[in-house]
Amino acid sequence: MAILKLFGKEISVSTTSDHETESNNTNQASSSSSDHTYQRRPSDEKNDRASKKRKPESDKGKVRESYPQVPTISLSSEFLRIIGDGVESVFLYRKKLEKTDVEKHQDKLLVTKKENLMDEFLTKEECQTLMMRREGGLTSKIDVVGVDKTGRELEMLISRWGADKVMKIVLNRNWYRMVEANGAKAGHWVDLWGYRRRVDGNNKICVAFNFSS
Repeated sequence: MAILKLFGKEISVSTTSDHETESNNTNQASSSSSDHTYQRRPSDEKNDRASKKRKPESDKGKVRESYPQVPTISLSSEFLRIIGDGVESVFLYRKKLEKTDVEKHQDKLLVTKKENLMDEFLTKEECQTLMMRREGGLTSKIDVVGVDKTGRELEMLISRWGADKVMKIVLNRNWYRMVEANGAKAGHWVDLWGYRRRVDGNNKICVAFNFSS
């Protein structure tokens, strides 16, 4: 069984089918409703009339999320087989791909929310390597292996661009090859999951890319 880690919490995959879950919930609801009968009071009718008169609240000034940060689905069975039994996978990031994310000459995925990557997945030493200032303005980077649901593997980089105040984290080198191989386009989604694999006695950093439309 693979171990999925989401925002610092381990989650297990339920073996109960959706049909069985729905049936159980229905039976519980029926039992609850038969045990408790509610009688409406005169005050309830007044509250109903008052609520109908209220004007809907304005959305002005409210901040809306442009896309969900929590993945709506877990890793597919194909990914779980590729990653292997007992390997912990950490959810890193979800993004709705923009035009610059899928252009050949850009060859990079800009990670706009890096908290899970830096706090939940990379080690302290790896974060220090990524944050390290290099002479001549060279990019700080970490070697990783990018993996898609077919098992395709590409050598990639997690790179830090820019100074501290305008720091950007990107995945590059062979990113466009991953995009092209999976037919990804602007407006599609990609979920990133991180895990580690033992290679020659070392923990190799791997990033699984789950594309969807």
